[in-house]
Amino acid sequence: MMRAGFRWALTAAATLGLLWMVFGLYAGGRAAWAAGLLAFGSLAIWIYASSRTLSAKYLFPGVAGMLVFIALPLVYTVQIGFTNYSSAHLLEEDRARAYLLAQTEVDEAGAWDFTLRPDGSGEGAPLRLVLSR
Repeated sequence: MMRAGFRWALTAAATLGLLWMVFGLYAGGRAAWAAGLLAFGSLAIWIYASSRTLSAKYLFPGVAGMLVFIALPLVYTVQIGFTNYSSAHLLEEDRARAYLLAQTEVDEAGAWDFTLRPDGSGEGAPLRLVLSR
């Protein structure tokens, strides 16, 4: 059996570590994740620090594992499915072209000139792309 002083020191250290992680998430703009971590971590600290929760000490790892490895990816996948993280595809054609061209770096030294020439004779002849330096 652990001494009471060591157990409370370990509980205090775990609580400070939990609060440090929650503060880091909250300061990073992830308030919902911070609240979830605070609730999950507080429950874990309460279960393992209390002497009245003997059966929960055995059930908690299995339930926590199911939540972390099954429920969390499921909820996260549904959230990504219904969330638009980038609105670049909602732009008008001119603005979308300007947006995409602003993301590229053109190497003028390696660029090729091109012309479109008719491939055959007549009004409806297909065009051929001709590249030259």
